[in-house]
Amino acid sequence: MGRGVRPMAGGGLRGQSVASGGQGAGRLGAGRRGVRRSAKGPKSGGHLAAGSSGADWRRWLWGGMAVGAVFALFILAARSAESRSKRIYLYGTASLAQEAAYCLAAMQRVGEITHGLGPRKLEYYLREQSAFWITRLEGEPMAALLAQARGALGTNSHARGTNEQAHLHLAVQECGLRSLSLGARLRSMAASGGL
Repeated sequence: MGRGVRPMAGGGLRGQSVASGGQGAGRLGAGRRGVRRSAKGPKSGGHLAAGSSGADWRRWLWGGMAVGAVFALFILAARSAESRSKRIYLYGTASLAQEAAYCLAAMQRVGEITHGLGPRKLEYYLREQSAFWITRLEGEPMAALLAQARGALGTNSHARGTNEQAHLHLAVQECGLRSLSLGARLRSMAASGGL
């Protein structure tokens, strides 16, 4: 027997038991390290799962915001179309053509009163306005619309408590403002700042 190996009472060798004990301790240590590694594994996997769930939450949030923005734009477009369809025309007229005919009738009526001898700026304004409203009636039954507009103008200007000249003055001004909103370029108003 070599040095450090002593017989035991049961016939075994002390050195072998020590060696085997050392191997067992090594296996135990390896087992503990494996347990520690396995314990770390789920923890790191948990971080990955949390990160993926956070990314999913952000995608759902941005997707919901995008859908909400599209829906809001659709509502705004619908309301804009509704407001255009409910546009209020001057003096109870029901369309752009009727409004144009009414304004043309008002300009012509003022010209009949002044006989073309009114203030130069006024006469120039009446000519510009008449030309603008005639262009707005292109492609429309102008004669029928103008006859209807003259009847409505006469009714409005001769209503009880209404002065014809005061009504015509107001109509000329309001039609002038409406023509500007429709894109008219009136030199008579630009030069004098109005009537």
